[in-house]
Amino acid sequence: MVDTAFVLAGGLGTRLKSTVSDVPKPMAIVAGRPFLEHLLDYLVDQGIEHIVLCVGYLRNVIQSHFEDSYRGRKISYSFEEELTGTGGALSGALEQFQPTNQFLVCNGDTYFPIDISRLGNAALGKSWAIATFSATDFERYGALSVAPNGAIQDTGSEFGHLQSGRAMTVQANSGVWVGNPGEISFPLFASENVYSLENYLLQSLRAGLVTAVAREFDETFIDIGLPTDFARAQKMPVFRGR
Repeated sequence: MVDTAFVLAGGLGTRLKSTVSDVPKPMAIVAGRPFLEHLLDYLVDQGIEHIVLCVGYLRNVIQSHFEDSYRGRKISYSFEEELTGTGGALSGALEQFQPTNQFLVCNGDTYFPIDISRLGNAALGKSWAIATFSATDFERYGALSVAPNGAIQDTGSEFGHLQSGRAMTVQANSGVWVGNPGEISFPLFASENVYSLENYLLQSLRAGLVTAVAREFDETFIDIGLPTDFARAQKMPVFRGR
């Protein structure tokens, strides 16, 4: 059972600063409410009981807004004094809170309303299960190299030499992961402090330290990191209906 969610919400949001500059990106207003509220509503509706917000930049804005609970669910905070990348931020939070059951990882500036229990089932016996979606922009979204049985073999570095104009559909990494504590070492990297989750996965897969599977979902993936997508999100029914 997935009962804890780690939300990565500590980045600088540099791509969106021309539009949103006075609050951290997850607190940008979408359809009249902070984006992070929409995300937490989804997590609560999916049965998540404990939400750990991994915060850094302008963290006081997030902490003063949510305090220690949301819709009856516990809110905790993992603080970054210096930017350590998504991998470093998650590693620090996992060491601090040490979940005993399956846990969810997601980004505070994206929305991918999948069935978390389905992803949790895929993770059974594995280190990680990653929710994916079909995409053609492999430069923007991290492509995964996936075997016919769903096993992730690589993070798709073989696509890096291709030109962006070439038509190609890949399984894109949504940033929504389910992890099994018994199959993962804490800290994620013992020798590095600053790194991305994608680099952690790449290096760990190649070293045979983790096992990971991909599960593709048809739900619409939403990333508010770019001004054009931020503007598009304002009109999306999934946000306006709440």
